Amino acid sequence: MSDEEWKKLEDMLDKLTDDCMGGDLYKKLCNSAALNGNFISFRFVEEKEAIYDPSTRTLKLNKNMDSNELFHEMLHAYQYQNEKNYTSFVNARMNLDIEAHYAQYLYLKGSLEYDVCEWRQAVEVKKSRRHLAVMTLNDYLDDKGYLHEGMDQELVNSFVEFNIVEAFKRTIEYKDYKYDSNRDIQSNFANLRKITKNC
Repeated sequence: MSDEEWKKLEDMLDKLTDDCMGGDLYKKLCNSAALNGNFISFRFVEEKEAIYDPSTRTLKLNKNMDSNELFHEMLHAYQYQNEKNYTSFVNARMNLDIEAHYAQYLYLKGSLEYDVCEWRQAVEVKKSRRHLAVMTLNDYLDDKGYLHEGMDQELVNSFVEFNIVEAFKRTIEYKDYKYDSNRDIQSNFANLRKITKNC
């Protein structure tokens, strides 16, 4: 990486680790036990989107991204470490992306970054169904991924499967992602609960 790229990564990591949830995610990924003795590579690419590639354990970044996008992709790396294998990860890609989006929303909520990030533009200008759907999860789940008191788990499972998943499927990048309906709302947000345990 160039000096400019290192500086960009360091700045994003500083912002990320200043947040309790982001800091815990970073610590868990730095723990060699969580990585099963492997490592994650960071690489800046020309594409607009950022992505975590589990087959190469590479986090591809772009120069215009903010720390919340880095958080999102690092959560995918953490999710992958907690899956049984690559097939399990791919077969629940939609579940995992919904969790990552919700965690990203929680990370942004109340941060200064929200005012200038793409998420805000997606909600306020583009009226993105996907982003708006993710935000409605806060009506059912708390900031640690637990159901609000009195919430019916089956109702929330159905809401996610038939509303949130549908909103994601209307976005080209997610239309082919698989949703594992055998995973319930508790297992869908298990990683979020782990990275917010101390928050």
